[in-house]
Amino acid sequence: MTTPAETYMHHALNLARRGLGNTAENPAVGCVIVQNNRIVGRGYTQAGGRPHAEYMALQQAGSWAKDAEVFVTLEPCSHHGQTPPCVEALIAAGVAQVHIALGDPNPEVHGAGIARLQQAGITVEIGLCHTEALFLNQGYMMRRIAGRPLVCAKVATTQDGRMALANGASQWITGTRARDRAQAMRASFDCLLSGIGTVLADNPRLTCRLSGLEHRLPLRAIADSMLRIPIDSALVQQARKHPLRIYCLEASIHSPKAEQLQEFGIEVCPVPAQQDKLNLRAVLAHLAESGINRVILEAGETLTTSAIQLQLIDRLMLFRGNRLFGSDAQSAIGNLCLEGISHAPKLHRIAEESLGQDRLETFIVEYPNGHGT
Repeated sequence: MTTPAETYMHHALNLARRGLGNTAENPAVGCVIVQNNRIVGRGYTQAGGRPHAEYMALQQAGSWAKDAEVFVTLEPCSHHGQTPPCVEALIAAGVAQVHIALGDPNPEVHGAGIARLQQAGITVEIGLCHTEALFLNQGYMMRRIAGRPLVCAKVATTQDGRMALANGASQWITGTRARDRAQAMRASFDCLLSGIGTVLADNPRLTCRLSGLEHRLPLRAIADSMLRIPIDSALVQQARKHPLRIYCLEASIHSPKAEQLQEFGIEVCPVPAQQDKLNLRAVLAHLAESGINRVILEAGETLTTSAIQLQLIDRLMLFRGNRLFGSDAQSAIGNLCLEGISHAPKLHRIAEESLGQDRLETFIVEYPNGHGT
C-alpha cells in the first residue's frame, strides 16, 4: 500500500517530468510542500534550469511553508550560481522536514545540501522513491558520473522488423497517432541525434510540429563525418531558426564546406576518428560537456547499429506498424556480428502503449557485460 509520503513524492516526480528536455544542463526536479496533510506549494524546474523547483514551490506556499514538510526529487542545491542556494531558501522559510528522493552527484552539491539542512535543525529523510527518481533523472546522473548523456533510440518498424522497402520508401510505416506520439516524445529530450544517411534519404526537419510544443525543440545534431549534408537541405536552411550542430571528422573542419555551413549559423564540431569512422563516444562526450542530459537517437540502420555495438543505447522506444515488408526490405538493425546468443543484448520491456493499429514498446537495453539503465 502506498504511504502518504510516497504519494506526495510521486506527485513531485510527476511535476519533475514536465521539465524533461527543457532544463539542461540542470536536472528536472519537482517539489511539493505539505502543511497539515494538505499540499500548499508545488513547483518544478523551469525552462533553462531557472528558477528551481524549490523556489517555485516556496513562492506558492508563502507563509504556509513554516513548519511544513517538503518533498523534493533531488538534493537541493547549496552553492551560489545564477540564483541563491535552495537550501537557504528552505531554511529561511522555516520548513520542518525535507524528504529527498536522490542525492545530487554534482561535486558542488553532493552531500552539502543535506548537511546544511541538518545543521539548521531540519529533519532530512533520504531515499524516498529513490528508484523512480533515479530512472527519471538517469540522463543527468549519467552525465555527472559517466561523462555521457542517456541515449534513447527511437525506431519505427513493420511487424517483421523492417524500416523501409528495398527502394528506400518508408512513409508511412505507422499511422497518425503513432507519428504524433513520436513528435511529442522529442519535447522531453535535450538533443535529437541523427545521421547523414537519414538526412540524405529523407531531408527531415527534425522539429516538433505538434500544436503547443513547437517551442520545445531539442538541439538537432547530425553525425556527418565528411560534411555531405546538402546546403539546400531543410536542416541547413532552417539552422538560424532552429539550432543545428554537425559532428564531422577532424580532417573536415578546415574545408570550404565547413566554412559555408558556419555561415548559416551551424555549429560544426570536429571529433576524432575511430577505425576511419566518426567516434560516437566522442560525440556523446562533447554533448555531455555541453550540458546535454538526454539524447533521442532517430537514425537509420548504420548509426543505430553502431550505437548498439558500442553499447551506447540505454533505452529503446520501438514503434511497430501494422505492415509487412518482407526479407528484401531494409532492416532497422544491421549486422551485430554476434558470436553466440549469450552475446546478444537483452530488452526488458518497461512500458507499452496502443496507438490505433500501431504499438509503442519501451525497453531498457541490457548488454552482456551487465550494462543497462
